[in-house]
Amino acid sequence: MSENLESKKTNSNSIVIKLFLSLVVMSISVLAGCASGCFYYNRTVAPTPEWRNLGRPPEPIKELVDAEFFTIYVRGESGQLYSYYWESPYAFDGWNPMEEIPEYESFCNEASALLG
Repeated sequence: MSENLESKKTNSNSIVIKLFLSLVVMSISVLAGCASGCFYYNRTVAPTPEWRNLGRPPEPIKELVDAEFFTIYVRGESGQLYSYYWESPYAFDGWNPMEEIPEYESFCNEASALLG
């Protein structure tokens, strides 16, 4: 009878050890995958420039009215409002005359209202 108990304990201990080692190997694999993904991204993707030459606007700029993540709005010396949209080298719109700045929904205000 005592042999049966000892064999059950040994079996349960070996199962626990196998499970623990499996979790360790899986964790190391996940971390290695994350690290290799970051390494690959840093080696292959060119960084986005912090500053970009937007070219010459249609008229001299009098004031910078607003700036969003991808768009800036300026007012020329004649009072005309212009926008310039640039998201990437493949998605840019150039200088466009506008009547007014479009309203956009800020998700930060909703989140801050929920917090406090």
